[in-house]
Amino acid sequence: MARKKGKIKPCSKCHTQEVLQKHHILPQRFYGDNPFYILLCDDCHKEVEKLIPETKQLTPAKYFKIIYNFINEDWKKTFETNYG
Repeated sequence: MARKKGKIKPCSKCHTQEVLQKHHILPQRFYGDNPFYILLCDDCHKEVEKLIPETKQLTPAKYFKIIYNFINEDWKKTFETNYG
């Protein structure tokens, strides 16, 4: 198996320590190259891509909300279990 090149860092969602992928919050297919991205492990990147419509362009605010909810999903479940 080929080893990925790059620095090992924690994933923004699951905190797994590995070489990460850049996920553009505003899809490049609609917004071109842009500075809005998060770093995710391969598994989390695949997971978030399933939440993003392929052909329908959303407003920037909706893309940011999808990512916010995706990143904070586990935190919310933990909080609700312990305090809700």
